[in-house]
Amino acid sequence: RLTASLVQEFLEFFNLEFTLAVFKPESGVNDKEKRSELLKQLNIPSSGAPPSGPLLTSLLHANSAAKHSSSLGSGDGVNVAKLKSHRVNTYMLFIF
Repeated sequence: RLTASLVQEFLEFFNLEFTLAVFKPESGVNDKEKRSELLKQLNIPSSGAPPSGPLLTSLLHANSAAKHSSSLGSGDGVNVAKLKSHRVNTYMLFIF
């Protein structure tokens, strides 16, 4: 449901009404999830999200930043990296 809601928000942001007309019934997402609820589910503080622009784009930027992140610590196959992004300030835990 979260992924479908992110896609719906993306489509709505770009006013892709025809795509939305197909996406909503096929995905089963009819009610628009509030942006604040999506942020909460993603553990992103409202201050960390861009005021304009879809959240899906922010997540992609954060993922890209993870590839260029600085390592804060590691051990026993666990690496914690702080994401370097001006939009999202969060931490990711990598287990390998």
